[in-house]
Amino acid sequence: MIFERRSSRRVLREYPDFARVHRYAEDHSFAPVSERLGDEDAGTGYEMTWSMAPAVILHYVEDVVSRSGHVHVTGRDTADIESRVETLGRELDTLTMKELTAAVGEAGAGPELARALLRVGLGAPLAFDATVFDVIRGGLANEDAMVRQSTVYATTYSPWREWLPVLREVARDDPSADVRELAAATAGQLEQLDGDES
Repeated sequence: MIFERRSSRRVLREYPDFARVHRYAEDHSFAPVSERLGDEDAGTGYEMTWSMAPAVILHYVEDVVSRSGHVHVTGRDTADIESRVETLGRELDTLTMKELTAAVGEAGAGPELARALLRVGLGAPLAFDATVFDVIRGGLANEDAMVRQSTVYATTYSPWREWLPVLREVARDDPSADVRELAAATAGQLEQLDGDES
């Protein structure tokens, strides 16, 4: 769609949660638009879309990395799609950012913490948010390389330019070669995006 913009994402409480979103779409008479089957081996999740209004699309997406479902809206008018996704968040009782960030503090070690950090990244707002930034950045100091690697991935959901110096430092100094390599690649992609927007 020409001039399409994406809203922020709202992270669903259950995974997967297609049935509830599908019911919501049916209850509101949203017409189905497309369906993409997921392929976990290829790293792609299931996605279904519905038309909410002319040139306004509701997306349900299963993110295979964070093992989370989310909804977002695309359209031409930023204020309209953000208003619509806020309504979706309330009516579908999605996780709030306060809940997502609190889950990081409550998580144990290893995979539980990695998933909590990924979910904060997934639900991050489009515009830079210092609190969210600090919560995700905290994962880069974890002693577990898998948690640090997941934290680097969490920065990709909302690619703020503020991540660039952080990612460059990780690419230079992290003790794990895998984490350094991912951070360098992520920084390179962010530099390209930042250049495209300039």
